[in-house]
Parts: sequence; structure tokens; C-alpha cells
Amino acid sequence: MWIQRFLVLILMLALQTAVAADCPQTTPTSTPERRALSLQIADPNATPEAVVRARIRRAALDRAAGRFGDARADLTSARQVAQQGGWTRLEILATQGLGQVLAHEGRTAEALPQLREAFTAAERTNQPTLIALTADSLGTLLVQQGDSAAARRVLERGLAAAQQTNDAALEASLRLALAGAGVRDPAAQLRQAATAAQRCDTAAEQTQLQLKIATQARTLGQTALAQQSAQTALTLAQTHQLNREHAQALALLSEQAASQGRRAEAIERLTQALHTAPFDAYDLRYRWEWELGQLLRRQGDPPRA
Repeated sequence: MWIQRFLVLILMLALQTAVAADCPQTTPTSTPERRALSLQIADPNATPEAVVRARIRRAALDRAAGRFGDARADLTSARQVAQQGGWTRLEILATQGLGQVLAHEGRTAEALPQLREAFTAAERTNQPTLIALTADSLGTLLVQQGDSAAARRVLERGLAAAQQTNDAALEASLRLALAGAGVRDPAAQLRQAATAAQRCDTAAEQTQLQLKIATQARTLGQTALAQQSAQTALTLAQTHQLNREHAQALALLSEQAASQGRRAEAIERLTQALHTAPFDAYDLRYRWEWELGQLLRRQGDPPRA
């Protein structure tokens, strides 16, 4: 009987994916904030500076939704106009954003010069928030590339700047990156990141940080903190109807269950994640569908896989 129920779920997910592929990608563009930004960008009476700000913000929403091409287009335009207008802060933010998008696409050789340029320019401004933002992006990429010493220098500079601003989200993100940069006590950095995340202003920020903390904690063998952070992210995402983050939390809990040999639970969690994910979250869906197939094969159910 349980096999039949799972088959029905898999068929439903396949149908949803097929329908989504044939339909316009409307989910991100239909959100109120993104719609308002698009109207502002298209407004002939809007000032160039306001349009640049709107493009940078819209690109951030698109990057979070996996719409990397749209984000790159907005940021490239925003940087060009900001350069022409002499708006240094906006030019730095656009450059940083472009580096982040390229990094998310796996184009690290292109991303690194953009992030270095943004960080160097931010230091010249002596503005703590800009320094912390750009240090976070650059340091995180350096960690991923295995350059721990350079990453620590950048991240520690960014953390000092973030503490000047009392920005909890920035502090949490920088501590999270430091935990993976070869510091002496990574667990302490993770715990402090989790504490800072609780002080964030928005539920979306809190949820996204808890997801990152759960991922990093699992990588560093901090199983209890990984479980706690993933569960916290799940609760926040459910409460505030953050569907993408809700699905990501379920997928993390699935990974944790699988690593502990609880395959039936892992399959159930990952199936729920696929069912919960927005239609156009293809960057998540493709990976999870493959992972679900692997779990089903290990479970001894190749027809469903």
C-alpha cells in the first residue's frame, strides 16, 4: 500500500514539473515586491539612480529564485549606469551582486575578480556595511576554493566591520563563513552565528541563515546543531509561507536522515521537498529528483527510481 502512495506522489511531481516546463516562469515575477520593482524600472519618470537601486534589488530576488540570467542582466545594466552617474556605493553593490551570481552559477574564475574589485572599492569608502557585505561574498568564495588563509583575513576584516554596524544578519553570515575557513574553534563560530541569526529583522533572513548553519554544521560534524538549525528553518519557513526555504529545510532533514541510515524517512522528506518547492525552482528540483532516485535504488525499489 505504501508503494502505491509513493507512486502516486512521484506521478504528481512529474506532472507538476511537466506543467511548469510548459508554462511561463511566473512565480518570482508575480511576487508583489518584484512586480513593484519592475514597474519602477519601466517608469519613464523614475530617476536613473532609483532605477539602478531597483535593478540591484530585483537581481537579488532573481538570484535567490535561481533566475541567474535575469539577475546578471539587471546587475550589468545597474553597474554601467552607476559608473556613469558616479554613484560609488551602487556601483560596488552591483559589482558584488554580479560576482555572487557568477559564483552561484559555478563560474568562479569570473566571479573572483568581481568580488575582489567590490571588496577593494568598499575598503576605500571606509563604510562598515559595504566592507562587511563585500568581505562576506569574497571570503565565502575563497573558502570554497580552499584558500583558507586569505579567506580568514578577509572575513575577519568583514566581521570587525559588521560589529560596528550591529547588523545581526551580516555578523551571522560572516561567522558562518569563518567556521569553514580553518579557525581554531569552528563550532564556537557556528554557535555564535546561530545566536546572531535569531536577532535578524526578517523571517526570510533568519530562515536562510539557519539553512546555511545547518549545512555547515553537518559538514563539520556538528550533528545536533545541524538538526536543530534545520528544524528551526523548517518551522520558520512553514510559519511565514516561504516555500523555497521550506523545501530546502525538508531536503536538509532528508540528508540528515539518510546519513543516519533512516532511508524511509529520507525518502519521505525528500518527496515532501519536491512537492513543496516552487514550480520554477529547477536548480533544486533536478538535484533532488536525482537524489530521490538514488535513495529509492538503495532502498531496493528500482521501478520507482
